[in-house]
Amino acid sequence: MPKPSVIPRWANVAGSVATPSSGKMDVGFLPGEKPFVQYQNWLGLHAYNWFNWLNSMFNASDDLTPPTNQHVILSGTGLYKHGQRTLWIHPAAFQVTGGNGRYNNTGYMEVAANAVAHGWIPLETGKRIVSVTVYYTPNGAGTVTPGLINQNATTAGSPVALWTGTADTTGTTVESQTSGVLNHTLAANNAYAVQVGMTNAANRLFGAAVLYDQP
Repeated sequence: MPKPSVIPRWANVAGSVATPSSGKMDVGFLPGEKPFVQYQNWLGLHAYNWFNWLNSMFNASDDLTPPTNQHVILSGTGLYKHGQRTLWIHPAAFQVTGGNGRYNNTGYMEVAANAVAHGWIPLETGKRIVSVTVYYTPNGAGTVTPGLINQNATTAGSPVALWTGTADTTGTTVESQTSGVLNHTLAANNAYAVQVGMTNAANRLFGAAVLYDQP
């Protein structure tokens, strides 16, 4: 059902309220008893306070939205659904094969010619990769080709390309390519990586953004 629109406000402005004794709380109102107004107001007031507090935790779309600087702690081993988040893979986190690579302190990875850089994605099984965006500069030399691969550790087979971008040869400023919507759910015993092929030492890799959620 949708979130109710009415909060049952009661006795919260100068109401006549009295706290029942512990014994009265134990047994409640008895058959034939005429309840005290103050006790009824006590029940209504505290019910309102709880309703009001719970109401502040949910927005109009029924999403759980704790107040600023507060958080939710969930126990158990199950996964919980959450909206889209962005995982940033720093250029220094990429591993380079086929040629030497090093992180330049000005914020990019530079490699020798004909190198492939892999930025492994540290997300657990069940997360869903929505899209991938890779940032780079061809510098007018060679080509830069971004992509996304996965490797099945159980079968030890060849990496599978989940997305292969366009081979880019132009541009001297930071550019980007986005995979578009992938909505690929991470499978058990699989490793996933952003893959960037670079054919010239002038190419620069500035990192990658992985947009993901929990379906």
